[in-house]
Amino acid sequence: MALKLSERTHNEVKWVLTFGVGTVLLGIGSAVFNVYYYDAAREKDMKDYVKDTVANMEARIELKTRWW
Repeated sequence: MALKLSERTHNEVKWVLTFGVGTVLLGIGSAVFNVYYYDAAREKDMKDYVKDTVANMEARIELKTRWW
């Protein structure tokens, strides 16, 4: 009886640890994915911003040089 109870407890602890580790790994994986996705989106936004800024500066410089 004691051996069966010990084995059952061992199995329950193993399930709890497996579930806990799986949950933690899923959370960490989700966080890594979100950070990567956020960085990729920010990089695209920054490249677009720089491209627009340079184009606007070129247009302003060209407009100013016409008036000189």
